[in-house]
Amino acid sequence: MLEMVRELESTPYSMGPNSTNFWLAEFNNYRQFFFQDDSKFYDTLKSFLQVSFNSHWETDLVWNTPDKSSKGGSKVDKFVFTTAFKISDWNVRTSLLLTWRNITSKYPEFEALVFDENNFYSDQMLELQSTILSSLGTAILTLITVCVLFIAEPSIVFWVVCTLISMDIGTAGFLSLWGADLDPTTVVNILMSIGQCIDFATHVGYRIYRSEHADPDERIKDAMGAIGWPVVQAGSSSLLAIVVMLMVPSSAVRMFARTSVLVVGTGFFHGLLVLPIIIRSFASNAKAHVPTHPH
Repeated sequence: MLEMVRELESTPYSMGPNSTNFWLAEFNNYRQFFFQDDSKFYDTLKSFLQVSFNSHWETDLVWNTPDKSSKGGSKVDKFVFTTAFKISDWNVRTSLLLTWRNITSKYPEFEALVFDENNFYSDQMLELQSTILSSLGTAILTLITVCVLFIAEPSIVFWVVCTLISMDIGTAGFLSLWGADLDPTTVVNILMSIGQCIDFATHVGYRIYRSEHADPDERIKDAMGAIGWPVVQAGSSSLLAIVVMLMVPSSAVRMFARTSVLVVGTGFFHGLLVLPIIIRSFASNAKAHVPTHPH
């Protein structure tokens, strides 16, 4: 038991043995003055707890209540001890939680549980990485399905999807540079940004596909003339509505505003500049759309 405690005290960010409150360490110091074998352990423990300056340890112990058929008196069934850590970052706290649990798992005979009032959030943090990857994958597959249904040109669909993925990666990357952590609020905002991204790249790609011009330059010119200004209007109106939220003294609201600002910024860059250039350069052989009903 004491070896497990020493391992916990030696982990990173630990404040050391001086921060540990453990009744067994104090009891061993008390017990060394008595020449008794292990059969007298609980008798000595009870006398230890009866000392006035040791009575506070009683709250750390849970005694079992033996039935009439059992032999011997009551014994300690459960107990707690505390040791301090100085942690300022959620990512560090999450990794340390895994370290603590790995240490306690090496001593299964004690059935030790690591408790911290923030374990609920740390467990969420441990699940967020796999959750966000699976959610992003599902959302991107949904966007690909929508693109395939409306844009019947594989080369344009491919570059539109690449642009959407680039926008999502850029949004997540800039959020990290902006000081955002991978918490539930950030995950929700990133997933929400996928839906906002479709307002830029997909609309531009669809309008390029719908253009009736066979010449690549004329096709891009026609598409940007038809959809470019509406995209700017949509993004600008969203930006004006969201930017004031940056002044709200709430981390969740500010994170939502930051995500929206990044989505609009990356959307303008990819939808109005990157995607037309890429399609002109690498998908110039895409077939022109032939209207079903001629004018």
